[in-house]
Amino acid sequence: MMSQSVSDAIVRVIAYCDYFKYPLTSEEIRCMLAVPCRDTKQLEAALNQWCAEGEIICRDGYYCFTDHTTDIVNKRLEDEKRAAPLKAKAERIARWMAFIPFVRGVLLTGSLSKNVADASDDIDYLIIVPHGRVWLVRTLFTVIKKIFLLNDNDNFCVNYILAEDGLEIPFKSYYTAYETATVKMLWNAKALDRFQENNRWIHDFLPNWKFPSHPSKSEANPSYVQRFLEWVCFPLVIPGMDTFLRRIWDKIWKWRHPELQQSQRDKLFSTTDQASSRWNIDYGALIEAHIEQRLQRKQNLAG
Repeated sequence: MMSQSVSDAIVRVIAYCDYFKYPLTSEEIRCMLAVPCRDTKQLEAALNQWCAEGEIICRDGYYCFTDHTTDIVNKRLEDEKRAAPLKAKAERIARWMAFIPFVRGVLLTGSLSKNVADASDDIDYLIIVPHGRVWLVRTLFTVIKKIFLLNDNDNFCVNYILAEDGLEIPFKSYYTAYETATVKMLWNAKALDRFQENNRWIHDFLPNWKFPSHPSKSEANPSYVQRFLEWVCFPLVIPGMDTFLRRIWDKIWKWRHPELQQSQRDKLFSTTDQASSRWNIDYGALIEAHIEQRLQRKQNLAG
């Protein structure tokens, strides 16, 4: 018999992905459970029990809440088809990014890292750079996007820039654990290896998760073009420059978002020497509210 904690965890996982209208296979559910679950037969039994009680339905091997039609499964399949060419485009852009000075790794985040993309999704990147270059690279990317790419946010959305000596994601929650766990490699496999090694904490939230293997294990060294461009940029690499740029960016983001309280800003922005990140929406809070709403609806129906 499945423990009650695992049974409840199944519903929370389905509620989590229900926010994105994303049905799951049984193996995907197992990997996302917040409690240990090694026995797949017990998992299947628990899922079958939920289906028998009418809380969950299985359509073509995908599990979702019963108030969804087959459209949610079709949507996932369509989003997977849409993701394939976008991932190919992301790989091409990543190879181009590898020429930008001080870039040491390009990783894929967001919905595309989960092999899905709807019509409104952009391509989200996590960039790894040497210590003391985080804000210089943020500035370089912004200049390139504004001037040469006509402010293209769809294909050139750099949400996260991390220093090589600060790869651990500071904000730890179920949401950030899942987002961190699903990061994919675009350029430099060793960069992904180091990122995953520094974020083993995700297993505190996802005890059944195993990082997928990737074909390349080699270190991608800076190209001659990148080395030349770094030499050109060398005059900008003066003591205190990155700190100066960090303070400028902090002021810019505060000016752009005066409506945010400091506690909200701390969750949506990272402005440290080792990390630069910005988010327009607190998805973690929205998803948690959706989960609680789903669980409350379930309790009301049971009552």
